Amino acid sequence: MVSFGVSFFATLVVLATVMIFLVAAGLLVGGAAIAYDQTKVDNYWEYEGFRDYFRMPLEKPYELVMIDEIDNASIEVWKDNFDIDISDITHYEKRGFVIFGKCHKSSFDGKDWHKTKRWFVFDLKSGEKSFFDTQLELFIALQKMEIEDIQLRTVEENWHAYWKSPRKEKNEEVIGMGK
Repeated sequence: MVSFGVSFFATLVVLATVMIFLVAAGLLVGGAAIAYDQTKVDNYWEYEGFRDYFRMPLEKPYELVMIDEIDNASIEVWKDNFDIDISDITHYEKRGFVIFGKCHKSSFDGKDWHKTKRWFVFDLKSGEKSFFDTQLELFIALQKMEIEDIQLRTVEENWHAYWKSPRKEKNEEVIGMGK
């Protein structure tokens, strides 16, 4: 009986030691990740997000924000997390100080949620936004702005092109983020 008690106690001590080591190692690794993340968190042009929060700078103070997945985004004000009513963006292109693309508007009729496809243009200098019911209406508006050869890409394609490209300065042209 004594040997069973000693081996059982020894097993518990070993398990507790292993658990403490694993928890400590996890905190150290997590802490290092957070410390690394903090080195860029205040840099508008370099901070790409952390864990399930993804971001991409547009022009100060605006940014594209994605939560959980990189398949849709919203335009927000940097550091304020203030959504400017252009959300659920799935495709877009940026030309200079103008971003345009496809998004969805969600509405609730008291019983069900509905998503309506719409198109948008957002001026990153003035903050003015326009919405259109059809892609044709969007293209007509862009043509009046002398924007042609439209190449809308998915949020994910644009995100990877922006962060994975060798450029690190905002002025270099990147797919979907060109001048």
